[in-house]
Amino acid sequence: MSQIEFVLHFGEEAEKRYMIQTGERPNGRYSLELKDFTPEERARILNADRHLKADRVPQNKADWMTLIEAHLEEKRQEANQKAKKYLDMGEEELVSEALNKLSTYKPTDDPVRILDLQRADEALKSSLRQRWAKAVQQALEKKAEEERKKRAEREAREAREKAEQERKEALRQAWEKMREEWILAHGSERLVKAFKMGYECDALFEQEFAAFHFPKAECDWHDEATWRERRCPSMKALQQVEEYQKRFPDWEFQIVWLTSPPRPFEMNRQDYAGRDQLFEPREAIAIKIPGFSSYIIEKV
Repeated sequence: MSQIEFVLHFGEEAEKRYMIQTGERPNGRYSLELKDFTPEERARILNADRHLKADRVPQNKADWMTLIEAHLEEKRQEANQKAKKYLDMGEEELVSEALNKLSTYKPTDDPVRILDLQRADEALKSSLRQRWAKAVQQALEKKAEEERKKRAEREAREAREKAEQERKEALRQAWEKMREEWILAHGSERLVKAFKMGYECDALFEQEFAAFHFPKAECDWHDEATWRERRCPSMKALQQVEEYQKRFPDWEFQIVWLTSPPRPFEMNRQDYAGRDQLFEPREAIAIKIPGFSSYIIEKV
């Protein structure tokens, strides 16, 4: 490569001046023959950007070197200001900057290249390398600590999730055991036979279980009962809930104002619609048993 091309960017005044002198608009693109310059000058030329700001068109080698030296000096000052900015950073801020760069660069990479400070003075670059090495070490320690915390949090979360899964599984097994024992001890002939033959019979089980413990209640198996908040419950309802809570501390009891009754397990929708139209809202207790698919509704 014996030639190198530069693109000159002229200000408005420089462009006007050139047009007055030549009657033409400046070309903007210019090529230099490197062999026309000394080795020292070639090094300066090759170190310059290919786009240069200019206030006039260089007419000879001296003009070109003056333009390039001005450009290099401007870039040196910019690099020095940037280097000083990093050197003036507080420790925490510089560590944060190092942490950010570590996501792209290796800890051993030269900060001068990372931060694009090749044109800064050697003294500034040397000082920056020293501070950067310390900041990188702190950043690595901080990163390791953050990873340790994340790992500990993840392990704690996984332990909690495992414990919760084990708790749910223990509850499920306890529920299945209770369900089996209750069916064999108290279930109807139909329920016992269906259970022994492996048929799904949750609805019938819940119906019979609810009737066994709450003879006046109905299972809302079809999820069609509706209610709203009951304000100032009756003494009868309060006493009934208090008694239930003592007998069944793990079950939920809520006094409500029942606006639509539950549809019995084997009642069709048409018959239920007629029943619902005749229903008068009243006080009730909504009972939720862990493991049950539906609420149990007992009118007060």
